[in-house]
Amino acid sequence: MSKKLLLSLILALASLIASPYPGAQTVSDGGVQPIASRDKFAESAFQRDAPVPAWVDRIASLPSSRPNAPATPIVARLNDVYFYVDEKPSITIHKALQVNEASVLAQIGQSEITFQPDYQRVQLHVLRIHRGDQVMDKMRDADIRFLRREPELDNGIYGGAVTAAIVVNDVRVGDTLEIAYTTTGSNPVFGNRFFDAAGWDYPYPTLKRRVTLNAPEGRRIQYRVIGNDLRNPPQAAESRANGRRIVRFEANDLTPVDYENYTPRDYQTARWLQFSEFASWKEVSQWADKLFAVKTDAAALLSAAGIERGQANLPDKVSKALQFVQNNIRYLSVSLGENSHRPYPPDQVLARRYGDCKDKSLLLVTLLRQLNVEASPVLVPTTTRKGIDQMLPSPQMFDHAIVRAVVQGKVYYLDPTRLGQAGKLDRMGQVHAYTQVLVVAPDTDKLAEIAPPANEELITGTRFERVAVTRMNEPATMSVQLLYTGTDAEAARAGLSKVTPAQLRKFYEGNIGKRHPAAVMLGDPKITDDRDDNRMTIDLQFRIPDFIQPAQANWMLHYQPSNLRGLFFVPDNANRTTPLSLPAFPSINRYVLEVTLPEEYDARYTPSQRSVQSPSFSLSQELSFTGRQLKAVLELRMLADRVAARDTSQFLTDINKASEMLQGTLTIRQTDLKSARVAKPQLGFKQALAERLENIVKSAGQVVADARLMGRDASAALCERARAEAYLGRNPEAVADVQNATAQQSGAPEMVRCRAEVELATGDFKAGEQSFSRAIAMGQKDSNVYLQRGIAGFYQGRLDVAAGDFLKAGDAAQNPAEKIRARIWHTLALRRAGKKIDNELLVADADAWPGAGLAVLTGRQTPEAMFRTAQNQSGDAGEIALAEAYFYAGQYFLLSGDKLKARLYFQHALDKGVLYAPFHLAARQEIAVLK
Repeated sequence: MSKKLLLSLILALASLIASPYPGAQTVSDGGVQPIASRDKFAESAFQRDAPVPAWVDRIASLPSSRPNAPATPIVARLNDVYFYVDEKPSITIHKALQVNEASVLAQIGQSEITFQPDYQRVQLHVLRIHRGDQVMDKMRDADIRFLRREPELDNGIYGGAVTAAIVVNDVRVGDTLEIAYTTTGSNPVFGNRFFDAAGWDYPYPTLKRRVTLNAPEGRRIQYRVIGNDLRNPPQAAESRANGRRIVRFEANDLTPVDYENYTPRDYQTARWLQFSEFASWKEVSQWADKLFAVKTDAAALLSAAGIERGQANLPDKVSKALQFVQNNIRYLSVSLGENSHRPYPPDQVLARRYGDCKDKSLLLVTLLRQLNVEASPVLVPTTTRKGIDQMLPSPQMFDHAIVRAVVQGKVYYLDPTRLGQAGKLDRMGQVHAYTQVLVVAPDTDKLAEIAPPANEELITGTRFERVAVTRMNEPATMSVQLLYTGTDAEAARAGLSKVTPAQLRKFYEGNIGKRHPAAVMLGDPKITDDRDDNRMTIDLQFRIPDFIQPAQANWMLHYQPSNLRGLFFVPDNANRTTPLSLPAFPSINRYVLEVTLPEEYDARYTPSQRSVQSPSFSLSQELSFTGRQLKAVLELRMLADRVAARDTSQFLTDINKASEMLQGTLTIRQTDLKSARVAKPQLGFKQALAERLENIVKSAGQVVADARLMGRDASAALCERARAEAYLGRNPEAVADVQNATAQQSGAPEMVRCRAEVELATGDFKAGEQSFSRAIAMGQKDSNVYLQRGIAGFYQGRLDVAAGDFLKAGDAAQNPAEKIRARIWHTLALRRAGKKIDNELLVADADAWPGAGLAVLTGRQTPEAMFRTAQNQSGDAGEIALAEAYFYAGQYFLLSGDKLKARLYFQHALDKGVLYAPFHLAARQEIAVLK
C-alpha cells in the first residue's frame, strides 16, 4: 500500500467514526468559557469611527492605476502597515482594494479583522467606497458582527480569537474599498519583547506598498527581508525623531507573485519583512524556559503513571512514560491568553486528563526527569519545518512542542501528541525528521535539526503479492501482505483501532476492485501487530478471475505496483520558478510479485534488470522467469525532498520512464511449456544453458539490427547480447557490444552496470570494480551489485574492501539465500586475510541450501554432507546447487592448503557449465591462479 493509499485509508476510517451531531465532546472543567458569554466582551474591545492615532504618518490620497496597465481582477491601490512600539504595541493597517470582476466582489463586500479581546483592542478609523470621483462613507451603515469561528475546534484547539466581520452594502465592479484600523495590545506571555511581520509581495498588483516600524531608540529591534528571491530586495530608510527610531520600506508598482502548485513549505515565494527584539536563539530559548518552569508534585506524577524509579530497563521506562502521556492525556488545547504559549501545571493536566502539545510535553519532561533522564521541551515549526535558520530569532514560527530526551547516551525526539506509538524507542517512527527545532534549555544558543531514523527499515514499506495459478483459464488465488514499519505502522495502528473488521473489509474490497473488478475477497483482513518492533502486517486473500488473460497463442499477465504509485506531485508545466516538492521523502517502497504457474510450465529466461535514476529518486526493477516461478521486484527510493526548478523538465522525463516500469506486463509463451520441447532431442543441463545463451545472442542481434534500421536506440539489446557473449567466453565481441551500448546511453545507470558486469565476466576486475562504483553512485544499490563489486575487489587482493562490500550485499539482500551467499563471500575474504570471523554472522541452516556451503567453510559440516544437501534440490536447481557446492569445496580445500583437491573441485564447478553464475567466473579465476 502506498503512502497515498494509507492516507486514504486513514481518512476513510475517520469519516466512518465522525460524530453524527455537532458539539459531541464537551469540557466541563471550567477551562473553556461558553461562547455566548463572549459576545459583549468582544464588542467592548472594538471601537467604530475612532480617530487615527497621531503618530501615524497618513497617506492622504490613493494612487490611481497607471494608463495602459493590464487589467487584473484585484488591484491593491494602497497597502500601508505601521508598527508603533510602546508599552502596548500597536499596528495600523491602511489599505485600499479595487475590484474589477464580479467574481471577486466579496473581497471588498466583507472585510475581516481577527483579534484577541482578552488583551487586544481594535479601533476602526476609515471605511469608505471610492466609485469614480465619488467617495461614500460606510462607517455608520456597515453591519459588524463578532464571530468566534474556532477553525481548529474539531482538532481540539480553542484559541479564543474573535473575528469582526464587516459587511458593506452596495459594492460594484470597479469600486475601491478603503479601510483603516488599529489593533493595540499583544499577548502578555511575551513580556515586553516585540516581534512581528508584514508581507511585501501579493498575488495581485500593488500600486503603493509601505511598511513602517516606529520604536524607541533604546529598543534594539532587528529587521530582515525574508524570501528565496532577493535579487531586488526592498530597501530600508532609517530616521530618528523625538527619541524614536523610524524604519521604513516603501515601493510603487509591485508586480503580482505567481504561487506555483506543489512548492515546498519552507520555500518563501513571496518576500516578507520580519521584525524581532530577540537578539539570539539563546534569548528565545531562555524566554521559553521560564514558561516551562512550572512547579508541580513530580514524584506523585511518576507514581500515577505506574513507573518505578531506577536505571534498570531505562529505555523501556521512557517508552512507557511516553505512551502514558500519549494515550491517557487526550489532546485538547485551551489556549486562552498566556496559555497560548504557557503550559498548564502537569498535576492539573493529569487531573483533567487533557492538554495540548505544550501541556503534554511538560508532563512528559517532568516524568522523565524523575527517572534522572536528561529531558527538555522542544519548539517545532510544523508549518515550514526548514529555513528557520534564515530568519531572525523569535518565537514567531513555532507552533508545536515535543520533547528531547537523552537515554543512555542516545538522543531521542519524542512527540507526546502522537497516537499509535509503542515498543522500543529505537523502533519508533519520526514524523519530524529534517525539521529545524529549538531545544528549550538555558544553555541553548542555536537551532537543532531532527535526524531521520538511522535504520532504513523504519522508512520502508513493502507490498507482497503471491499468486497461485492452478489452471490458466481458471481464477487465480492472490495472497497480499502489506508490511508497515515506523511512522506508517503507527498511523495504521491509530487508524485501525477506530474501525470494525466489516468496515476494514469493505475498504480493501473497494481497493482491489479498482484493479480487478471481479475479484472476491476470501475472509477478513488478518492484522498482525508487533508493537515491540513497531511492525504491522495486514494479510489479505482474493480469488481473481482472468488474472492471466489470453493473447492470441500466448498469455498476458498485468501487474500494478500500487504502493509505488501516487508518491509524486506532477506539475502541469515543466517551466517553473520554484522547486517542486516531493512529499514521500524520506521513504523506500518495495513491491514484490511472485506467481506460480501450473506444473506444465518450465520457462528458462535470464533474469533482467532495469532502473531509472534521478537526483530525486531511484526506481529499480528485477524480473525473472525460471521453471514455473515468475517474479517481479520493484523498489522506489526517494532521495530528496524537492526538485530544483531548473531540473523539472528532466524530472518529468524520468517520471515518464518510471511510469512505463510501473505498468507491468509479462508474456507467457507456448514455448514456455514443457511439452514444447518434447519433440526436440533432450539436451543436458550444460548444453541447454549454452543454447539458451546462444538464443539470446541471436534474438538480441535481430533487435539491434531492427533498431539500427529504424534509427532507434539499441542499447538495451546490445547490453543483453554483451552479457551473453561474455558468459560464452566471446570477450572481444562482448566488449565491443557493451562499448556501443554505453556510447548510446552513457549516463544511464543500467548501462554503467551492464559494462561493469561484462568487465567482471571477462576478467577485467579493476575496470569492473570502478564501473560498479559508478553504478552504485548512480543509485544501483541492490545486493547483487555490492556482491559483484566485492568479487572484483576480492580477485585484485583488496580483501578488506571486498569484505565491506559483502557485508553491504548482505544488508541489502531481499531473501535469505542472497544473505547467506553474501556471508559466504564475506567469510572467504576474512579467512584469506587471516582475520577473525564474527560468529553471529554465520548462523544458517546447515541442512538447507545454500546454508550448507557456509557450514562447510566455517568447519561445521563436511564437503560430502554439503554435496548431499545440494543434490536434494530438484531439476535444474539441483544442477546449479551442485556446481555451487563444488566451488565451495574448492575454497574449503584451498584454505586447508590442499591445492590439488581445490583445483579438482574448481574444475568440477566449471564443468557444470553454469556460465552466468558468479561462482563460475570465480572458479575460472581460481584455476588460472593455480596453474
